[in-house]
Amino acid sequence: MSNPHDIFVSYAHVDNECLPGETDGWVTQLIATLEVYLRQKLGRSEKYTLWRDPELPGNVPLTPEILETVRASEIIVLVLSPGYVASSWCLDELAAFVKTKGVDSGRVFVIERDKLAESDRPMILADLKGYAFWVADKQQSGVVRTLGTPAMVDYRADYFRQVEDLAIQLVRKLKQIRQSDPESSGGINLNPSVASGEEMTTPASQYFFFTPPETEVANGDSTNSSLSTHTNLATVYVAPVPDTLQLERNDFIRVLNQHRIEVLPKSNRINYSTFQQEMEADLARSQCFIQLLDGSGNMGLVRAQYQNAKQLDVDVMQWRSSELQIDEITDQDQVELLRGQHVMASDLVNFQQYLLKKLFPPEEPVIKQEIAQDAQQIIFINVGSEDRALAERVSKQLTAHGHFCLLPLTPNERSRPADIRKDMEQNMRYCDALLLLYDASPITQIRQFLMQSWRMRAQRDKPLPTAVCISPNNPDNNLSAMAKNLRVLRCADNVPFPAECVEAFLEGTA
Repeated sequence: MSNPHDIFVSYAHVDNECLPGETDGWVTQLIATLEVYLRQKLGRSEKYTLWRDPELPGNVPLTPEILETVRASEIIVLVLSPGYVASSWCLDELAAFVKTKGVDSGRVFVIERDKLAESDRPMILADLKGYAFWVADKQQSGVVRTLGTPAMVDYRADYFRQVEDLAIQLVRKLKQIRQSDPESSGGINLNPSVASGEEMTTPASQYFFFTPPETEVANGDSTNSSLSTHTNLATVYVAPVPDTLQLERNDFIRVLNQHRIEVLPKSNRINYSTFQQEMEADLARSQCFIQLLDGSGNMGLVRAQYQNAKQLDVDVMQWRSSELQIDEITDQDQVELLRGQHVMASDLVNFQQYLLKKLFPPEEPVIKQEIAQDAQQIIFINVGSEDRALAERVSKQLTAHGHFCLLPLTPNERSRPADIRKDMEQNMRYCDALLLLYDASPITQIRQFLMQSWRMRAQRDKPLPTAVCISPNNPDNNLSAMAKNLRVLRCADNVPFPAECVEAFLEGTA
């Protein structure tokens, strides 16, 4: 009987042929790099075993010994390529492993050496998203290049990052397997802090999808945890992108995961038959819709994603590179999308920072000031549901100045629309000042609030000082509204309603 191994590497020998001037093939270099990362993350080489067969020629039958080795292995890492799907030997290895361990066990790791059409992928891998070791050529449409080849030296950082991500997930899966079955692979203990025989908590099973590495936990050791052990602070939808933006999307997701932000969907691949239903379900769980754009409309799919998000009334955030030459794009629908009101033209790092500030606005330092009792005011902060969190933060700033703040009632199953409307009218009638915050809310809603306050003027004893604070994040800042007691505050900072706006608002209501 074959000795069990932790990792079995399955690949087509044609993918490991040496290029002229190279001493090692592509697979050999990849595995050598992977093993370095595995040793570093596990502590030493004897903590795992890896099996591959670099010697046997590809024209001999698959031996019973090799099949037994496949079945006895804990994890299979396969190098998916045209050569792989053309090799009956490789497909037999995969079938033997899946029959023993199951395709949904989280033990099948797919390295995509080349991009394959959906119809060319083995059916058994249909629902598995692999680690893409290819990038789309930005100069030649429909052409992809393999990472880790001499021609792709400018993408070395992306190559090593993908290998390290693979090592991180392999280590997590190996530790999970050891915790659930300490006797597997000869009883090698991957967690020396837990003595043999002690009870260990088995983390939830992880299905294999590409997930960027998570941040370290408080004690500095993230290698013994899974994503399920952390509570996500936010959930966002990052739309699947064309091949030309796949690396940017992967990097973007990696940063969000480091800030404990869950990203949907889990895969960049799209099932066209269920695309809309799956997108609606994911958006229902998300705080915002994020879309990375370039000159490719992806046969109308990019625009369809945006339209779905708008129909569902989800906060939209879009990005394009500031270096993108829009005038050179011939797809007019894509040009219109790239020039839309929600698009931020910048480098990706600035867009990431903008998103993080929007999801986690920094708390303004509260400066307590004593003011005379007769100078204290009742301030009604009226906002749409999209800006409720911002209104709560602003109310803390204003109450620190000694004022009394009111926010609109939050609808629930016991509240009637008539009661909510009556409460709003009373707030506008008796408050000393009205503040409208315009960040993520639709501009039509802000104009509706202004109209309601204007209609209430006849029921008031004195004019109602009104201010609209417009966030710098909102390019649609033309209210097209004017009134005697209406002031418009445009925040200069990247944070909606900073301390300077607080002072400007209070000066106008004094």
